[in-house]
Order: sequence, then C-alpha cells, then structure tokens
Amino acid sequence: MGQLWFILVLFIVFMVVYPLIVFSNRRGRNHPLSKYDLLLLACQFLSTLALSCLSYLIIAKRKSDFWDYVVPTAVLLDCFWVAVFGVQIIFQRYAGEIHWSAVLSTLLIGPLTHLGFNQFKYGTDEKSMYSASMMTFYHTVFFSQGMLFGVWRKEYFKAMQEMQDSVFMPFMVTFSVMAFSVTQPGNYSDVGFMFFYPLYSSKWIQGLFTSGSWLIIYLFNFLFHAAMNKRYDEQLYHHFNNSSMFTYLCHDLWIHVICSSLIYPNSLLNEDERFSIGTALLIVIVFVEIASYLNYFAFAYLFFGRHKKEK
Repeated sequence: MGQLWFILVLFIVFMVVYPLIVFSNRRGRNHPLSKYDLLLLACQFLSTLALSCLSYLIIAKRKSDFWDYVVPTAVLLDCFWVAVFGVQIIFQRYAGEIHWSAVLSTLLIGPLTHLGFNQFKYGTDEKSMYSASMMTFYHTVFFSQGMLFGVWRKEYFKAMQEMQDSVFMPFMVTFSVMAFSVTQPGNYSDVGFMFFYPLYSSKWIQGLFTSGSWLIIYLFNFLFHAAMNKRYDEQLYHHFNNSSMFTYLCHDLWIHVICSSLIYPNSLLNEDERFSIGTALLIVIVFVEIASYLNYFAFAYLFFGRHKKEK
C-alpha cells in the first residue's frame, strides 16, 4: 500500500499541533488572552517533549542520533512555537495596523526553522527510524505554518496586495524567479531515501531543497488566490476538494498497479515494442487519475450516498 504508513505520521503531527490549533482558533475569533492560552502554550511544549520521547523509543540502535540530532531539533521546534504563538497575539492586538513587510516577514518563520533543522539532520538512503522521526519534525512545521496562514489569511492577502502596489514589487518578482530557478531539485548526487523529507544528504543541497519547498507553496498559494479563487461549478468544487486527500492516500497504490500491469511488461520485458518514456508517463498519469477518482466515487457512494438515501 505504498505510502499508507504516512497516515500514522499525519496523525502524530495532528496530535502534536492540536494545542496550536485551539490557540489559533481562539485568536481568529478574537477571544481575549487568558490563563487557558498559557495552558495551551505549556501543552504545546509538552507535545514537543512527547514527540522527542517517541523518537527516543523508536530509534532503537543508535541512541546517539537522539542526543546529537533529535534533542537540538526539539529545542528549535520550541523556539518555533514561541514565534508562532507570539505572532498571533500581535496580529490579534494590532489587526489592520501592521505594515505589510512585517506581516509577510512572518512567512519566514517556517523556512528559517527548517534551515535550522537541516543543521541537525544527516541524510541517508536507509529506511531508518531516525529519518522517519526527524521527518515528523519537518512536517509539524509545515502543518503549523499552514495553520498560521489559514487563520490570518486576510491579513496575508491584504499585505500581499499592498506589496503589489509598492515600488518593491518588480524586485520581488525578479528575486522570486531567481530563487525559484536556484532552489529546484536538480541534483542527482547525495540523494537519500526517496520518501523521507528532505530528500538530500548534503546540508547545502538540503537548504536549497527545503527553501524551494516553501517557495513553491507560497507562490502557488498567492497565484491560485489571485487567479483561481472562484467556484465555477459547485459540484465540481465539492468533489475535487473532497477527493484531494483520498487521492493523495490511494494514488501510490494505483501507480504500482499500472506500472506492474502495463508499463513494466511493455518496457523492460519487451525490447522490440517497449513504451517510450513519454508514452509511459502519459499512461501512468491518465490511468492513475482515472483509477483514483473512481476509487473516491466508489467509497463516497458506499459511505455517504447510501447513508443519505436511508435518511
């Protein structure tokens, strides 16, 4: 089932960031600060401790990995919590009064934390539990920065619009294009295990890779908000949105099925009539998309459609 093990990682990440979710919702609804919020911050620090203890338990062979790499990473994660919690308090108190440059600078909290993580992460091509536990830290930051962006998206999009109207916009476009070209993964050496983030083992390449990840996320976010933030069809929007996570979880299964049944027999075993790389890629993309969506509609009918009919 390929990447279904990642469901466990997502569950762990969700449990770790749950105090932040509650805190962010309270700030977004403009609740006044109270002792309950301090309790949430304390629980957030305890969640980091719990994640560190879990990492200690699953790293069975090399405990030095825990003390040399996991512990410093946990300290950086606690610093990240302080920044994310503090930024939201400032946003709530001075909503609409903060300069656009200060608002957009908070988008650097996650990338800078990842660059710090890279200093305590060695890449490996082994399926080690150390790499799995460290990857959880990276995804925790992704999830948390996304929570910050989602709760305060009006502030961020307002700041982005103000930047577009300023003299700095041409320089930002030039910088973004240059950074996008530099940080794209094009290095075929020092590659670690494919499913553990970040992909590379060299710290320099890790820095480019993690920076490129954030750059792509932010560029797509602002681009889609500006150009595609409309519901052209309610049914299409409903199914496309609901099927996204389901397709993410099952697409790897269908990739293996299509490659095993169609691509490999006609590419590796049949030298005379083998598929070209373009044909093989097109077949995989089309058939995996079709199979994933059929899979989604089948489950949606079984678990939701029949239930509605019974009502």
